[in-house]
Amino acid sequence: MVPVLVALVLALLVTWLGLNDWRFPFVTSATSQASSQAPGPRPTQALTEYERLSVAALSGPSRALLTTPPKKGDFNCLAEKNGFLNDERDFVWIKDVQAHEDRPWHGDGLQVEDGHIYMLAIYPINCGLATADPEDGILREATVRIDLPSRSDTSMRIGAVLRSTYLDHPVWDGVLLRGPRPFTVTPVPGSVQYMSSFIGQSDEKRLPDTVFTTAELIGDKGQDGILRACAKPGDTQAPSCHILIYAQVQVRMP
Repeated sequence: MVPVLVALVLALLVTWLGLNDWRFPFVTSATSQASSQAPGPRPTQALTEYERLSVAALSGPSRALLTTPPKKGDFNCLAEKNGFLNDERDFVWIKDVQAHEDRPWHGDGLQVEDGHIYMLAIYPINCGLATADPEDGILREATVRIDLPSRSDTSMRIGAVLRSTYLDHPVWDGVLLRGPRPFTVTPVPGSVQYMSSFIGQSDEKRLPDTVFTTAELIGDKGQDGILRACAKPGDTQAPSCHILIYAQVQVRMP
């Protein structure tokens, strides 16, 4: 009889605890207050592809470099200095063109000002090895997309993502913008142009403004997605058949 009574008392006690908040009041209020004040993580959908790649640290500025051109085409992968690039992985640069055209280029980022226009320079290079076979080292369906966050923030990264169907990975780089208060970055319509060692600066070539939202084809002889390999056996730096893309963006601080 005693065990039955003990079991009955325990069952009643468990039921009472379940129906009542038996924790101390100060513990309950402190927990609720901390939960309401703790900032939540930034939604993943608010990040651009470039920002997501930056977080994952894949195929970006920290990837390994090669000392000789690869037989298979690849973007910006050689160790030697090429042109104004001290490091081929650092292929996105920015400068303020609002006040003075001779302002310096920045490879890491800069402090932005309200209403100013900034120019991006994007320098895709196919480092593949050229041989007697024209398909060696070539990149097909080569594309670029310029990623600008749509949110307002006191700092944000903007960058470019390069792809080719001949590669199993994207290649990316970008710059960090910082402001004294929240700002937005928007493209300047009609400002995206590109040139190559084959096209030349005298030919006016432009990419559509959709390059800020959708990957657009690029090429060393036109917008056909074909980047040819120009490096010869024994070369240790990037060949001259490169592309240079310019784009302008504007900063606003509401």
